[in-house]
Amino acid sequence: MTLSNRAPEVNGQCAVRLTPRHLADLRASGLSDEQISACGFRSLRAAGDVEKVLRWQGYGESLGDCLAIPFFDAAGKPIDYSRLKPDRPRKSNEDGKPIKYESPKGSSNRAYFPPGTRAALTDPSAPLIVTEGEKKSAKADQEGFPCVGLVGVYGWQKKRLRNADGKPQGDRELIDDLARIAWHGPDEEGTGVYARKYDAEGQALSGQIPVSFEYDPGHVEPGGGGQGSPSAAINAAGEFAISWVAFNEPDGGFNNYAHRFDASGQPVGNEFRVNSYTGWIRSNPEVAMDAAGDLVAAWTSLPPPTFSDYPDTFAQAYTAAGDAVGPNEFRVNTSNGAERTANVAMNAAGDFVVTWTDVFSERIRGQRYSGGFNHAGGQCGRALHRGRGRTSVARCLEFERPEPARRLTHLPVGLRRGQGLRRRHG
Repeated sequence: MTLSNRAPEVNGQCAVRLTPRHLADLRASGLSDEQISACGFRSLRAAGDVEKVLRWQGYGESLGDCLAIPFFDAAGKPIDYSRLKPDRPRKSNEDGKPIKYESPKGSSNRAYFPPGTRAALTDPSAPLIVTEGEKKSAKADQEGFPCVGLVGVYGWQKKRLRNADGKPQGDRELIDDLARIAWHGPDEEGTGVYARKYDAEGQALSGQIPVSFEYDPGHVEPGGGGQGSPSAAINAAGEFAISWVAFNEPDGGFNNYAHRFDASGQPVGNEFRVNSYTGWIRSNPEVAMDAAGDLVAAWTSLPPPTFSDYPDTFAQAYTAAGDAVGPNEFRVNTSNGAERTANVAMNAAGDFVVTWTDVFSERIRGQRYSGGFNHAGGQCGRALHRGRGRTSVARCLEFERPEPARRLTHLPVGLRRGQGLRRRHG
């Protein structure tokens, strides 16, 4: 399909079809010309039009050409809200980083509904993905997965008032766009973790599979903080494992758990806590599995005082029989820094690598281990990959020089921070 040359309007302002730069940007995100046209992406080039969309008084020329992302309501009707991606982004006054997207001044957070997703919003039985970013949402929608886009990781909530110290006050509330949808979890509290298996073509192989201990009658109910940030690993035989974090547990911390499943989706034993030490704050756990079913989980954590004063990266390995390798979790990083966004990858033989971001040095670091879970080399210190928000491990065993950041051209996995949103079923 060739995009038309007509010049439509964005929020009532004149727009050109798309500049070559903006069209290349959208195509590089995996969007087809048909989807680009259906979503109404356009370029704004006149400073006055940019200012009107953003509700600014002047300074529109400083942003240069802007990719306009128009928003629609659940019925497909255009609303007076568009986000812009400027060619010359301004820098944040707080940290000096470029502000990649601009929202209209004084506006509330809004939800992005791609064209193919709108019909699913009124069908409570339809699975619905929630992800950060309009382009990722449009890509999932293009591939047949109804997906709602958020303007940021906290874009699902209404903006809150701040006190004199600048801290948000009051309860968190869904924005109106999302509150109109029948959000609910099958556990009646929306706090569980669930999974569904798919084949290579994206066809569902199972119904919704309860994963977390909300559905395990043998587990003592924790403090009610909820669970979220799941990670999945699967081997060639179809066996898989899911890990997640449980918030505000009775010990006062965030604990990481995992649960194994056979190829048919049946649970293998009960869920188990991955971290040995309790009472501390842990980030999203990541999990990897080899051909035999051996399992490794990795995460970053504010550690016990026997380690350091800053977050460290930890891991724990398990055999296919479910036995922990070693009495406790082990510290992965050997340097002392503030670590975050741990990730792990494992090959069929059981060799694995854990990577993380060292905040102090602003480098991606990694540590390799052999299939017998023995240390297989020194800590890697080369800048591996500086992507947006998450550490990539796809080529970590072969890096020799810094790699450029790669764009997302595949289906996003949905919202990964906090407890997320789940769709009511029946």
